[in-house]
Amino acid sequence: MVLVVYAGLRSADPGDHDPYGTDDVEALPQKDQLLGYRTTRSMKNNDTWRFAHMHSGRLWWRVGWVLLLLSAAVHLPFYHSDPGTIGKFALALEAVQCLVLIASIFPTEHALKKTFRDDGTRREIGGTR
Repeated sequence: MVLVVYAGLRSADPGDHDPYGTDDVEALPQKDQLLGYRTTRSMKNNDTWRFAHMHSGRLWWRVGWVLLLLSAAVHLPFYHSDPGTIGKFALALEAVQCLVLIASIFPTEHALKKTFRDDGTRREIGGTR
């Protein structure tokens, strides 16, 4: 929640070039073993780790708005329903949200593979092998 609020505040800053506040790559912390996006490819070095966080963060920001609208659309018709009905729909919605969050790994890993070699070094501009 704090990150979402922070991202919203960053995007409201008229001096920002990027509406997601992601142009400040140096603001990202160094690679962390406990928090954040952690896959074998993203943990190769700080460059891959930052790239993965930037990519997944932008993706989660866009998908989050869609899921927010979906959540409202699902819950509003059942606003005056009994708690059991609302609970069932909330559980189903949470399952969908978790699946979307997990599915975001695939485009992020694809972008990592397209941008970095297997050893974690950046590919040349133009995407040659």
